[in-house]
Amino acid sequence: MAGFRITLSTEMFSGLSVVIPYALALFVSTGLATFIVLEYWPNGLGAWIILTVLVVVQPERETMKTKVAYRVGGTLIGGLISILLLFSLEIFDLQSGYMQLFLAFICISLAMSYYQSGPYWIFVTFITPGVVLLDSNQASDQIKVAEIRVLFTLIGAVVAVLIAVSIRELAKRVRYSGS
Repeated sequence: MAGFRITLSTEMFSGLSVVIPYALALFVSTGLATFIVLEYWPNGLGAWIILTVLVVVQPERETMKTKVAYRVGGTLIGGLISILLLFSLEIFDLQSGYMQLFLAFICISLAMSYYQSGPYWIFVTFITPGVVLLDSNQASDQIKVAEIRVLFTLIGAVVAVLIAVSIRELAKRVRYSGS
């Protein structure tokens, strides 16, 4: 029986200087993120890791750096806004589902107003509390959701960056060794 072997040829990376490394980075990082989620967080919240990987892996290095900074920065700010809103609702005894829905609607509306026009970090900043507020009706649960959203975004960004940088470096070495 013949064995299966993967070889990286210089022809594979020449002429397609961005496409092949990008496709490999997306494939490997999404696969690893999916494994991590299904193995450790199969409850659904881990999907933020996969989503972050899909969003931040970009064909060009500078575009990816910007996307990572916007995704992580927007999520951190949005997580902080979420926690402040949840504490405010608790302090003023406004934890009813209607108030949370109203605030979620405001946040999601603001996010959608930046979805096309950008910048992306503002979209992420407002979509985060919108999603957190929609999650449940108990403030303590929602604070945990905000924390998990931030944590999983960070994990997804790290996975994406490590794999994309590694594959880009490999592609460079293969390209240069074939010259």
